[in-house]
Amino acid sequence: MRKTLTAGLVFCCAAAAQAALEGDVMLRTTGQPVVGVRVMARCPEVHLAATDAIGHFQFLGLPPQGCGLAVDGPGIMPGWADAPAAGAAASVRVQVWPQAIIAGKLLDETGWPVRGTLKLTRHPTIESPQVATTTTNDLGEYRFAKLPPGRYYIYVTQAGGSYSGGVFIPGWYRSNETDSATPIDVAVGQQATNTDLRLSTGGGVELSGRVTMPDGFQPSQANLTMRSDLPGAMAGGSPIRLAADGSFILRHMAPGNYYLSAIVSNTYDTKTAPPYLAARTVKVGRENIAGIALNVVATPVHDIAGTVVFPGGRPDQVRLSMQHLSPAGGGAMISVAADGSFVMPAQWPGRMLLQVPPTIDGQVVSADRGGQPITDRCPTSGAWCFEFDFDGAALPLRVNVAKMGSVPVTVTDAAGKPLDNATVIFLPPGETYDPWSSFFRATAHFPARMLPGAYRAYVIPSSEDAYFLMADPAFLQAQEKAYAPIQVVAGDNPPLILALPAK
Repeated sequence: MRKTLTAGLVFCCAAAAQAALEGDVMLRTTGQPVVGVRVMARCPEVHLAATDAIGHFQFLGLPPQGCGLAVDGPGIMPGWADAPAAGAAASVRVQVWPQAIIAGKLLDETGWPVRGTLKLTRHPTIESPQVATTTTNDLGEYRFAKLPPGRYYIYVTQAGGSYSGGVFIPGWYRSNETDSATPIDVAVGQQATNTDLRLSTGGGVELSGRVTMPDGFQPSQANLTMRSDLPGAMAGGSPIRLAADGSFILRHMAPGNYYLSAIVSNTYDTKTAPPYLAARTVKVGRENIAGIALNVVATPVHDIAGTVVFPGGRPDQVRLSMQHLSPAGGGAMISVAADGSFVMPAQWPGRMLLQVPPTIDGQVVSADRGGQPITDRCPTSGAWCFEFDFDGAALPLRVNVAKMGSVPVTVTDAAGKPLDNATVIFLPPGETYDPWSSFFRATAHFPARMLPGAYRAYVIPSSEDAYFLMADPAFLQAQEKAYAPIQVVAGDNPPLILALPAK
């Protein structure tokens, strides 16, 4: 596969004392020359050139060993060249994609500019992996450049509050509701330069309740903390002030899941249960919530037992990680026996986070507790992630894993010549490609490993073009017309040979 921008692509120059290289840089979408961009050759030392008024560049006196070539500059996405033909004077054509831009101003309710930090994501949740971050200037202006096409979301934060989808609520913390950020769609090379975020004040949700202490303890001895499933939403799980009667009020809360935990002392080992505990999850929407009761009692401790179900695979190859999300909790890695059984001993009530990294042969498809599906998913990278409330009840936990199918792939040109740099992306029918989510892909050297089922195959002749071609409806339609859906079964599948359509 192609290497990164700093590494470039390796091509062979002539085995001569010196080599010359010239070429042209042009937009892939229109064929127009690209003027005034930097061309870098690594041989391994760096040689720099720039394109002239007709998009032409030239290197003289390059060393004879292989060099890497990369192109970058204003208005374009980074680009690379295919290997030129060997010779003392080689010529290469570099095709680059135009960049997409999202820019605008961050304004308050009166139209005045706001200083803030903006986070760009590909999913409508603040905890999604960021594509980029930036800050506004004194005019409230922001700009995200070097973007491939797709759907984006912007979140804004500053001291004293957070913003989401153009709404500002002082003291709010980050929201994870799917309607909390407005999607911004950009096509290849589109410049969405008037995307203003206009913030408004006011609002917020109020939570109120009471902490009840066991006999012999006073509310002043309680330590009430709260944590959210939103990273950074509550700074360090700071203690919440209680009135003399144990009551509390929290104002300006953002929608999301919050985990409240009350203990008698803050001197405890998170690997063992605190001696006294009250814990509960509060799901905050748009309405105030009153009457939240936290009854501190001697902490009940129970095992969490369960089974990994892996038809056709080895359950003991599955790794499980479980941890408490409530402030008074710890976590552990769990070993799975050959029969699929596992036990996490001596656990106490609270919100639990279960993570299951993918295995060599399988992938988690669902989980349930006491026969009820666990539907609370959490964003994570490289693992399936579930959340559930553990109240001490002896309900079995079941993790369902499906065996993967392996599909070797060969891509050829119209004449039947293999293309080593091609990538094949597999999507279930009707699903949209998302480069920031897990998806199945294959190259000439790495078979696709995917769940059994029906898929459509999309052939990308050069792997770095996937972002752009998979956002082009015409390309998708042409691919769906050229290649019939395939059916993948568990285990080894027959090799798949896909030829590019003749031009």
